[in-house]
Amino acid sequence: MSDTLEFTRELIRLVRAAEPQLPKRSRQRAIDAAVAFIVERLNGEDGLGAIFPAMANTVMALHALGYATDHPHYAIARQAIEKLVTKRGEQTYCQPC
Repeated sequence: MSDTLEFTRELIRLVRAAEPQLPKRSRQRAIDAAVAFIVERLNGEDGLGAIFPAMANTVMALHALGYATDHPHYAIARQAIEKLVTKRGEQTYCQPC
């Protein structure tokens, strides 16, 4: 295992252990800032600059935060990904870029 991967795993373990000790208001402010960052960049047409990983992470983040599938932000992000899905006969694949 690489040193970087080992360091990352240890860092994640430490942050998870420390998180319950952090003020809940600080955590919520961080989540709110992250959502604001995402929402500001949703362009309603091609996701976050048509960058597939960012688009997929946005849908997963909004889902994890409990956004309903019919919420405008979630719907925009999901639709941008669905525009990348190509169906040809019995084949279906995602065609980012």
